Amino acid sequence: MQQQVASDGAAAQSNGSPEQQNMVEQEELQQQHMAQDINGLQQQDDAEYGDEMGGTGQVQVSNALAEQRASKKRAQDDVKLLANRIALLKLEEKKAWKKIEETKKKAIEIMKVRQRNAETRDEKEAFAAQRA
Repeated sequence: MQQQVASDGAAAQSNGSPEQQNMVEQEELQQQHMAQDINGLQQQDDAEYGDEMGGTGQVQVSNALAEQRASKKRAQDDVKLLANRIALLKLEEKKAWKKIEETKKKAIEIMKVRQRNAETRDEKEAFAAQRA
């Protein structure tokens, strides 16, 4: 998942403004930190509860272990959801920038047509003034 996000980030960095690149880098760092936090929780879980299952507090440890695993699963699901949401937002941003560029091109074409029309009108007026 991180490789996919990293490749998306590289694509966005090559096409976007410095502000967009900065946003993409921040999102990637946040995802990396979340993944590291999840790995840290898993290591803590293994270290704290790995050898205690045979003791007298087996039920308490078992409940705590189940709670930790459920918490870790929720965190992993949250990471996936956030990564998917970020990917969708990036696609929407890409579409928006494409639409902005198309609008700029249309505006330039309209300005060119208006300029040609003005020149044609001026030529006709000058020609009419010469005849009169």
